[in-house]
Amino acid sequence: MAESFFTKRIKTDDENRNSAPSLAGLGIANPASLIGSASMLLEWMGTQHQSKPLIHAAHAIHSALELTLANPETRTSDLGGTLNTNQFARAVMTNLE
Repeated sequence: MAESFFTKRIKTDDENRNSAPSLAGLGIANPASLIGSASMLLEWMGTQHQSKPLIHAAHAIHSALELTLANPETRTSDLGGTLNTNQFARAVMTNLE
């Protein structure tokens, strides 16, 4: 079961921790959900705090993730590609630049 973490203004559910320990260190996990979740959290925080830079960052990350997933050459093996976890993350960062 996932743990929940609370602060004065934010509640998060730790859905990703321990979700696939057998994949740890193998470079075969698809980090798209973690990157997407981080983007959504930034957008939520930006909206809550009326921060245009946070909202802009969230949209930029989301767009970079979509570009990466749209290209068959920059997908992880579970999506028919050949990239490992680190290579996929680097591809997202390249699309972010």
